[in-house]
Amino acid sequence: MIGLYFFFLLIVWICLAGWLSTRITRKLPDSPRRYFIRLVLFAVLLPLPLIDEIIGKWQFERLCQENSTVYIAPDAKGRTVYLADMLSDEVVKGAWLPIRMQKWRNVDATTGEIIVSFNSLHARGGWFSRTFFGGWVPVTFKGSYYPPNAPRAATMFNELGINYIEPPKPKNGGSQ
Repeated sequence: MIGLYFFFLLIVWICLAGWLSTRITRKLPDSPRRYFIRLVLFAVLLPLPLIDEIIGKWQFERLCQENSTVYIAPDAKGRTVYLADMLSDEVVKGAWLPIRMQKWRNVDATTGEIIVSFNSLHARGGWFSRTFFGGWVPVTFKGSYYPPNAPRAATMFNELGINYIEPPKPKNGGSQ
């Protein structure tokens, strides 16, 4: 059903962009240049509702490249770790879309030393997506990224020779 709704909005926008480009160029003298200007104007208007996602996708992909590294301590094999910072969020400043970075820090159960760490990224949709679809995800690209070799499950830690345990419960009901 959402696909039909999106298709309907796409058809409406194509018609509106065609009508606007015709309406704007109507006062120009009838010549091949007028039709060329109309075509260029139509080509500029067409991606306009998704321009923030188009630019946001480029920014998101650049951030993904910058955060593709997973740190694994050289002496990690045989250690026991747990997730210390429970997915602390940080909003990325200067992005065209709302992008948040989650920092994953797995620490040694006895020393508290960081053994495995990486960042994941999550983008929300642009104004078009937020207006018509709730905006939880972008329309033009996948809005989440985890480094490809990032261990996020106990089995993945086991493959690295690291024992993963659940975080210890806070003492006296307080936070860690």
